[in-house]
Amino acid sequence: MARTRLVLVVTAACLVFAGAALFAHTLIPQGSAPVIDGTLTEGEWNDALSVPLSDAASLFLKHAGGYLYLGIQATSMGVGSPLVVRGDEVLVLHASAALATAFYVRDGDAWTLRQDFVWQCRSTGFAAAAQNERARFLQQNGWLGTIGYLGDPNQFEYEIAWGDEPLTFLFLFADFTDTIHLLSWPIPPADAARYETIITASPTPPRMQFDTGSWATLQKGD
Repeated sequence: MARTRLVLVVTAACLVFAGAALFAHTLIPQGSAPVIDGTLTEGEWNDALSVPLSDAASLFLKHAGGYLYLGIQATSMGVGSPLVVRGDEVLVLHASAALATAFYVRDGDAWTLRQDFVWQCRSTGFAAAAQNERARFLQQNGWLGTIGYLGDPNQFEYEIAWGDEPLTFLFLFADFTDTIHLLSWPIPPADAARYETIITASPTPPRMQFDTGSWATLQKGD
């Protein structure tokens, strides 16, 4: 019995290590840059890594021209908030009825809110003024996302500046089908639930506990 327990413990430890290693070196394929219009047109994301978020929702990832691109096929309209680590900061890239960036800085064993959300880009059309505002947002914030009702209401796209270094990353999406249904990658929704207040709380939580060691570390592939 003792020997059996030891084998099971060692096997479980190996599986956990293998899962961590997988996410520590997630290669993101290089592809063509999509149009950030909130519609996943046919063939546009065929060159991307496809990650199931649920039985009916998927996340697509690829890189091109110095940007990480995300595509989301959801079951209903929702709110996306990818989290990106840059140095000692965690950036929250929030797209709902508008776009905004908040960031937290490391403060001992926790993270303190340094910049709260300032909402921009509420226009849903493709008039010149709306597109110019989005271009300015991308230049100033280093990312762009699609808001609700821009394109297909169940589809979302992101463009995030990405240099040559690996990128530590967590994807969060609150699906509002009936009640809030959290989708996440790479950690399961049960583990990501601690971060749900970033999406749903008002005001923004002043301090957070981020376990960035469990997030994905993305690397550029060919």
